Amino acid sequence: MIKALIIDDELAAAHVLQLMIERHIPEITDIRIATKTAEAVSLLQQFQPQLLFQDIVMPEKNGFEFLAGIKKINFEIIFTTAYNEYAIQAIRFSALDYLLKPINADEL
Repeated sequence: MIKALIIDDELAAAHVLQLMIERHIPEITDIRIATKTAEAVSLLQQFQPQLLFQDIVMPEKNGFEFLAGIKKINFEIIFTTAYNEYAIQAIRFSALDYLLKPINADEL
């Protein structure tokens, strides 16, 4: 049983990812979605996911700025973005993976 949190400012994209996870990764049994930074911080503290799907380009803070503000990262991170130029920064955050949107089910 794995708990996962999806942080993406585009709710439709988050729902598509959630459906893909539910169909293709049965080990992930509990999924939550946050579209705003404050909501994401609250969910990280209360929900305590083991896996985070983090969008990078977001309006309030980008995904890297958001994660830099987290005191203790005790979860794996998979970055989800439409941009390939952030891969090096993702490696610096010890990303488990880096998925380009639109996300391919085989890569997921």
